[in-house]
Amino acid sequence: VAGMDRMERFLSIWEEEGCNMISMSCKSHDEYTASSQFITHLVGRVLGEQGLEATPIDTKGFQSVLRLIETTTADSFDLFYGL
Repeated sequence: VAGMDRMERFLSIWEEEGCNMISMSCKSHDEYTASSQFITHLVGRVLGEQGLEATPIDTKGFQSVLRLIETTTADSFDLFYGL
């Protein structure tokens, strides 16, 4: 019971910050996470090989692409291979 109370206090931190907590099994969580992270990292790595650079007239969409490249290529290949 003490462990449940501690867990509920921990989760409440995220809820107070506006996160939407969704109850699911560990298996479902891992499947969803692996799927979404894999495609994000794959696209980021492929685009990272294109040599894209910021320009003075970038659209918000292109800025998002550059941020995707920056965040995914900053991660190790071990993380990518693990997905």
